[in-house]
Formats: sequence, C-alpha cells, structure tokens
Amino acid sequence: MGNCTYTLAKNCHVDDTLPAFEVETKNMDEGNVRVPTVETVTVNVHGININIVRFEFGIVRVNYQKWNLPINLNNGQVKLFQRGLHVIMETDFGLNLEYDWNEYLAVSVPGSFAGSVCGLCGNFNNKEEDDLTTPSGSVASSVAVLGKSWKVPGAADEKLEKQIFCSALIQNFVELLGCQPVIKSDIFQSNCMLDLCRGETVNTYLCNTLQGYAEICQKSGAQGPNWRTSTQCPTPKCPENSHYEFCGSGCQATCANPNTPTKCNNTCVETCVCNDGFILSSTKCVPKAQCGCMYEGHYVVAGASFWGSESCTKRYTCSADGSLSFVQTSCPAGQQCQVVEGIRGCYPVNYATCMVSGDPHFVTFDGERYNFQGTCVYELVGTSSNQTNLEQFSIVLQNNGQDKKIGSVVQQVEVKVDGYTIVISKEHPGAVVVNGELSSLPLTLNSNKLHLYPSGWFAVIEIDSGVNIYYDWNSVVIVTVPSTYMGAMEGLCGNYNLNPKDDMQMRDGKQATTSEALGQSWKVATIPGCKDGCSGPCPGCSATQKETYNTNSYCGLISDPAGPFRECHAKVDPAGFLNDCVYDVCLYQGGNMQCKTLTAYTAACQLKGATVYSWRSCQNNPNCGAQCMEGCVCDDGYVLSGGKCLPADQCGCTFEGKNYHHGQVFYPDALCQKKCTCNGTPLKHGVCTIAGDPHYFTFDNTTYDFQGTCTYVAAESCHLGDTQLPEFSVVVENEKWYAMSDNPEVSVAKMVNGVIHQLPLNLHNGAVTVSQEGAYDVIITDFGLRVAYDLVYHVTITVPGNYNGKTCGLCGNFNYDKADEFQLPNGNLTKNIQTFAAAWMVAVPGAWPRDMLNNLR
Repeated sequence: MGNCTYTLAKNCHVDDTLPAFEVETKNMDEGNVRVPTVETVTVNVHGININIVRFEFGIVRVNYQKWNLPINLNNGQVKLFQRGLHVIMETDFGLNLEYDWNEYLAVSVPGSFAGSVCGLCGNFNNKEEDDLTTPSGSVASSVAVLGKSWKVPGAADEKLEKQIFCSALIQNFVELLGCQPVIKSDIFQSNCMLDLCRGETVNTYLCNTLQGYAEICQKSGAQGPNWRTSTQCPTPKCPENSHYEFCGSGCQATCANPNTPTKCNNTCVETCVCNDGFILSSTKCVPKAQCGCMYEGHYVVAGASFWGSESCTKRYTCSADGSLSFVQTSCPAGQQCQVVEGIRGCYPVNYATCMVSGDPHFVTFDGERYNFQGTCVYELVGTSSNQTNLEQFSIVLQNNGQDKKIGSVVQQVEVKVDGYTIVISKEHPGAVVVNGELSSLPLTLNSNKLHLYPSGWFAVIEIDSGVNIYYDWNSVVIVTVPSTYMGAMEGLCGNYNLNPKDDMQMRDGKQATTSEALGQSWKVATIPGCKDGCSGPCPGCSATQKETYNTNSYCGLISDPAGPFRECHAKVDPAGFLNDCVYDVCLYQGGNMQCKTLTAYTAACQLKGATVYSWRSCQNNPNCGAQCMEGCVCDDGYVLSGGKCLPADQCGCTFEGKNYHHGQVFYPDALCQKKCTCNGTPLKHGVCTIAGDPHYFTFDNTTYDFQGTCTYVAAESCHLGDTQLPEFSVVVENEKWYAMSDNPEVSVAKMVNGVIHQLPLNLHNGAVTVSQEGAYDVIITDFGLRVAYDLVYHVTITVPGNYNGKTCGLCGNFNYDKADEFQLPNGNLTKNIQTFAAAWMVAVPGAWPRDMLNNLR
C-alpha cells in the first residue's frame, strides 16, 4: 500500500452500452508510523469530476467546488446523498459508491461490466487467479507491484519498506452484527494488521471496523443487536437539534427533499435524526423556514456563496429567506481564477519571499539586499495599519551577538496572528512556545487556520491567508507572502511594491541612508547590551583570503556549475548568496560560517522546486513526493518526536490537539491546577469482568474462579498520592445460584452498590449517570469509570487508563503484570485465592458471612 493516487476501478472497454468511468483513491500517511489511509476518493463519470475528501462530512466537491448534499447532476445521471453516516453516489448505469468519510469505501458495478473493468478492484470475470492484473495485461507478482502499476501518473510515491504486523483479529461478526459479511479471512486479517500499526488501539479499530460492516448487514436486511452496547463503542455525536438512532429511517427528510415517501423501501440505517420541528440542511438540523436554495440540482445552505462560472465572474449567494441572487464580479488585483487543491476560486498570482540568513543578510520581498548586525528586537514583517481587508500579522526578530561580539545571528522569531503569540527560539530546538506554553510539533490552532509543523531543519508556521514563516532554530528565517499583500507590507523585509529602490523605508516613511538607521527605526524592544550594528567598522579580509574563501572548500560550492546547486542556478541567482557567504567567513576569519549560507541557499532552492544534491552527510532524498526541505530523516522503525528519532512504540502523546514528547510534564490549564506527564505509550482502558459462577477476568487479563457468597470489593482506587484522580469503589455481593444449579458451591454476582431508583438517573449535575443499555444497567462517571450489570450474573467494570497501577480489589491492580495480581490490602502477595478474596470482603452491619455460618455448622 503506497502513499500515492491509485486507480481503484475503471471501465477499460468503453462502448455505447458501457459508459466510461474511473474511481481513484489518493492515500495519505496517518500518524507517526508511515502507513497510508484513503484521503480522497475521486470519480470521473459523465464528464463530471467528483471528489470526496476524508472528514469533510456532508460535503462533496463537484467540478472543483464544495457542495452540500444531496446533489442531482445532469437530470439524474448522477445522484449523491447521505444515508446514515455514509455518502452514497448512484449513477444511471448502475455504478454505485459508498464512503463514510473516514475508512470504509465500497464500489459496486452491475453485471453488464463483467470482464470490462480494471484497477485494484480486479477485472470482475469470476476468476480470482487473475485479479492482480496490471494495466499491461500481465499478472503482478505481488500486491505491491500491482499497486505500483495502477498508480496515477504525477502522484507522490513513497513505498512502505517495512510492514509491522499485529496479532489482533476481529471475530464473532454474527453475534455482534447479525450477519457474516462475505470477505476472505486472510484479507481481513491483513487489513487489520495494517490498520493497527498506525497506532490505533484495538478498541478504536474495532469500533471503526464494525461501523463499516454493520452498514453492510443492515442493508442486507439483517436484524442484528446494537453492537455499540456490547462492545462499549461510543455512539456518533449528533449535531444540535438531532438525536441518535441505531436503526433510523433510510428516507430522512431534507431541505432538498422535504417530502419523504409514505413507505420507505430502504433498510434502516444507523444515523442522526432531526428532532420534531427540524429538517436536515446539509449536516445541520434547522427549522424548515431556514432551509437554503437549489441551484441546478445542487443544494446550497442559507448564507453560503459559490461561483456560477468557471471564470469567477458570477458570484451567487443564498439568502436567509431561501432566495438566490448573484453579482457580476472578478478576482481582485494580484489574484486570478484557478483551481487550487481541488477548489476553484480567486488565488494569488504569485508569492514574494524575504530571507534573513547568516550574520544577518537581508533579502527583501522586492529583492533588495543589505547586511544588518543589530542585536536588539526588530519588526521583520508587519501589515500596514491601513489594511483592514487582509489578515493582520506581525513577525518580530530578535538577534544575538556571536562569540566574537562582531556581528549577530537570529536568536528568536515571534509571530503574532489570530490572537496567538508563537515563539520559535534557539532555546527550544524542535519545539515552539504558543501563548507562553511550550509545545511539540506538529500543532493545529484556531479551527485549522494555523498549522505548525517541522519540515527538514525548519519549523513552519502556515497561515490560511497564504503566509508561510520558516525558521531553522539556527540562523535562517524565510517569509513568503501571496500577492494579495502587495503594497501592504512594512518592516525590515520592505513594502512589497515591486520596487527594490525604496525598500530602505523607515517607520516614518523616509528612506534610510544606512542599514543601521533602517534597523533602528524598526526596533521594537531592547535587551541588555544590545546594539544596532557594529560598534565600529566591521572586520573584512584581504584579497588573498577572499580568493581562498571562494573555493569549494568554503563558499565556491554555491556557484560551481558542476556542483550540488547546479540545477538551482536558473531559478535562484547564486551571486548574492556567494557574496553573503564570503562576507561571513571573512567576518569570522574562517570557521564554519559558510554552512549557514549554504543552508540558506539550499532552502531557497528547494522552496523554488529545484533539486539540490548532497553537500553534507545528512541530506534528504531529492526525489520526495512533496516539497523537499533539507533535513535528517528517521530510520525505518523510528519516528520523529520532540526533535528526536525514537522507536515507534515510544512516541509522545497528544492532548487537546497538542503534541508532547516522551517524559514531558505539562500543565494544560492556565492556573496549573492539573499536572500531566507523557509516558510515551497510549493509556488503555482496564476492563474487569465477573461472570457466571463467578469467573473473574482481571484488569491484567488474569483468570480465576471464586465462589464466595459474601460482599467484596471488586475494584477501588488506591495509591492515588498527589495525582488528583477521583476516588471510587465498586462492591459486589455474591449469592448462591439455586435457580440454575443444585451444586451448593455455585454462586453468582447479585448486585452492584444497590440503588433503588427509576432509570435513567442523573446525579451531581451529570457527574454520575445511571441508564439502561439493552439488558444492562450502566453507571458512568465523568472521569471514565463505567460499571455494567445485567441484573443476573454478568458485571463489567471499566476504568480509564490513568488509573494504571492505582486500583485494588478482586479485579487486580491494573499494572499490566499478571504475576502480582493477588495483592492484599497491606500490599503483600498471596497465592491462595480464598485468602486473597477474604481480605477484600466487606463487613455488612448486622450480617454474618454465609461462609462463616457454614463453618460453624
């Protein structure tokens, strides 16, 4: 399986009776381990381009515009609509597609296409032995070869060189779902192993997989139980004004089709159903009066706008009253109508780049070069105060003096945007500080509008307005801005008006005569001992020294026509970088100062798409699929975490969208009332089961039998220390099971902390809820404890992973060690189950334990 775009199925024998179609899937890497999953499903049929993107729930892209469901194209030739949690595409000739915007994808074709289709789904000729047929007609020797043969030209290629296998396999489909989907067990097991090596827990994989196959069973008419209850899988989160139904109507009313049929012929589906008085508008339930508009078979939500022409000259808007209007318009200056990342719109014509490198050499947006060795804090880039229609941002640069106190180098970059202050500093390589909190990369902020991630040596801040900021935690800063910001910039990077002659503009609008005067005008803060440039004439070097420093041993590699930058010279002029390099080496009389400029030129070349060949030992592969950035790549089996390459099973943690490296202690709340530690491994829930003639299955998967007929601590919190975890205790009472057995040694669980109330029950403002789920009464707390009892003989206790090593009782200590399961309240261990259980017996006032009474007799 590769990280590319592949042909899943297509008609390879088009004629008058078999229309042309093609279904492609674009894969993407997910998580820290390089295992791809489907990112985009693309269908080309009847001259229509359809894209369905992962997690864009309720949305389908048609001819490069986003549309809400349902959609009717070409008078019914293609229909797209939502059924339950899936998007369905149906065509007039029988090609159907179903996708859950996540992991489950199914394509079906009618029998008339038998032997006429090709792609990764095979040729549909009822012969399994030739399903690995390549486009050339030969049979591939392996699945990897097959995938490579059906790769769509132009897509990125990254081969998964090492498969990581797992042993988990989902079983008991009939019991859970009510039917047995027709699928080969070896194929299912292989897919399971690939999915689990993404780092998903078994429970997460189980829930996602069952959701896909449950849809198949429901469509077949099978009446299975609610599998979410028995597997403890969470129910889908429904939008406002709706509720969840496990077996809801397959013909739900929508704003586009408000009149549902009297009798729905579709099987029931797992879905979110709008409450009475509301109707489905795209992905939201709204009052019928707030429905949107219809445009050529497309449904448009109220308040949305879209392009009505491929030239971006007609802009339609759906008003709140359901009426559709348009205005003649055009793209603003500096933008043009084009399709970018699958969406048509007005996009910048080009981008401008400002670079700071070495002993700071500045290249402005308009290409002006100057040197400035100030060691204070300066505004590098900012938006002009009179620009209100552009996203405002500012970039502040703090420089630091070098060892010889004769120059400076970038020490810290501070970016302010959207209410966030983001600091990238030499002090924290591989990490960033966001609003005062140290965070590992990658990071997503402000509802996906801000992306922070590592790329090669660089930390990258990507703003949704098109602005990108790069800093290598060392000496190179790069800022790229789209042409929409033309004439709206200020600071040391210039005003971006395509005129380099006025780039020495100071804050008061006048032109500076020296770089020191320019820097001083854009100074925003001072630090002890800082200066605005060299205190006297900056050191230089002799003609002989310059000749030496221009050789390939120092700076000459930059301009060498046969050197590692040879393919970049036509895209990025090497002359300026060569001069900067010689300047720095002269200033510091040799050393390794040339490396800073070589690094800067490498980045400039790669940002322009040029190939740079290796000029030092740790160099990225120039043939990578995405934009290359020089950097070190983790070896197979290792992943990047907190700036280090660690084994895949020692990855850090993710909490509230932020990444933390192994061993890191952090405080997620502003008042530091909650202390968290990343232990580098996912915290799995602990599950203890008491069933039948009490068979105990502990949190650590130890199994034992105990027929005592008293009251016992099944599980309770202990050893909490300063963790601030809530205390809890679950007690069970066992009794003889006379109804089912004549054996006096047989007993069953009788009750769980008996409560006499009508269900459902809500206690302490939702801190504890008690409800009925199928045959079970279930107690759930706000900190993750879950107790389920079938009122007969089956009890399940689930504790969250942060209670690891902090439980006691008959269910064990939850420390992943089976050897110390029978631990007494005093901490000692015993091998005798009777002794172990007796130690956890609970005294009931006024009652004699039955076991003691038997002994007295």
